[in-house]
Amino acid sequence: MFTRLHSSGIIPCMAKKRVTLEEISEKIDISRTTLYKVINNKGRVSERTRRKVLEAVEEYGYKPNRAAQNLALNREFFVEFIGFESPRSPHFLKNIMRGIDTAEHELHDFGLNIKTHIFPLDDPNSQIKKLKSLSGKNVDAVALIPNDIGIGRNITAVQQEVDRLREDGVIVVTVNRDLPDSKRSWYVGCDYEKSGALAAEMLGKMCSRGDILLPIGGNENEYYDLYHRLKGFNRKIAQFNHLRILPSYHYYNHPEDLYSYLDTKLSENPYISGLFDLTYELDVISAVISKHSHSAKVIGFDLCESIKQRMLEHSVDAIVFQDMFSQGYLTIKSIYTALSQGGVPEAGEVLTKLEVVFEENLDFYI
Repeated sequence: MFTRLHSSGIIPCMAKKRVTLEEISEKIDISRTTLYKVINNKGRVSERTRRKVLEAVEEYGYKPNRAAQNLALNREFFVEFIGFESPRSPHFLKNIMRGIDTAEHELHDFGLNIKTHIFPLDDPNSQIKKLKSLSGKNVDAVALIPNDIGIGRNITAVQQEVDRLREDGVIVVTVNRDLPDSKRSWYVGCDYEKSGALAAEMLGKMCSRGDILLPIGGNENEYYDLYHRLKGFNRKIAQFNHLRILPSYHYYNHPEDLYSYLDTKLSENPYISGLFDLTYELDVISAVISKHSHSAKVIGFDLCESIKQRMLEHSVDAIVFQDMFSQGYLTIKSIYTALSQGGVPEAGEVLTKLEVVFEENLDFYI
């Protein structure tokens, strides 16, 4: 049965401590070798002894240590991690990789091997070529941060490769960004729609009245998370009738245009009370807020050293934080569990928690 997962790691079983074969051997006065024969249905054992062993196994709740068995049998599992890096949010990949490296360190001695392939954000074709190259190779599983999402398209090239790998029997886990219409095995990451709804709830409670700015950016390859954040934000903000959402501003990779737009809006409109960043340019936004010494509440989703400084300067009020370390860690843990024990998450997803970061708890996150 698949171990229940949580964003902070594997949740410990609430039952009593795992009993060992040595402990059962002492309790029923039967050798460990005989116990092994009965449990693994090997060798000749009397029916009376067999019954006694099986009754003891049932009574004490013995479960074999699969990791130890893999080590004893010299079993190895080969996992390919395929991701991309974005210059606009460099901490994103770094924190996922920390989680992956931590899990690999824990499991390497139990047969886990990981190869990592990172490509530029603006080169999704290299990621697709790598997926194609795995055909017929000795690969048990792929952990993929998909770069070619294509919201609104029928089937993307990366989805085709995921489906092909699944048909070849390879486990494919999407990380941080999902391909829900593909045949992927499961998804590990946050619920982006809830992320947007959480931002709306904060603005609704922090702003007594006024106008809300909603700058939207990101190129097509980044659009998955922005699309779902915006969907959740619009659903939730509708509950706060005292706020008015201004027409969205679409930002296309030119920071000076975004700066100019916000500079003009803050100069002309004295009723702006809040802003939710959907651009990956929170530094630019906070710089304009700081210039105007404006009291608008600013909510973002990026957290790095520069944003930490902006929060300390009070030009950013709160961050909706997703635990990327846990995303990387739980991806590898869940893959290893599936490979070594044959279990998969029943819901097809392992969701990591969302948290709200303010100035007073910043040090716990960065």
